[in-house]
Amino acid sequence: MIKNSKISSNINQWNIEYDQNEFVSNENWLVTAEKTEDILQLSHVYEEGPILDVGFYRKNYKIYVI
Repeated sequence: MIKNSKISSNINQWNIEYDQNEFVSNENWLVTAEKTEDILQLSHVYEEGPILDVGFYRKNYKIYVI
């Protein structure tokens, strides 16, 4: 269950695959997140659904939809 009040309840349609900065419980996770390529990765509950990858790439945060 997602504990972050700033996150829509629709997030439950996603599986958290990688979460080194405690996205689920830390409302300010992006402020405190380490600036690395591997910050957060979510996969959709449906097999053919997208994967969202959040990372820091060359001075910018980016979200890739895979």
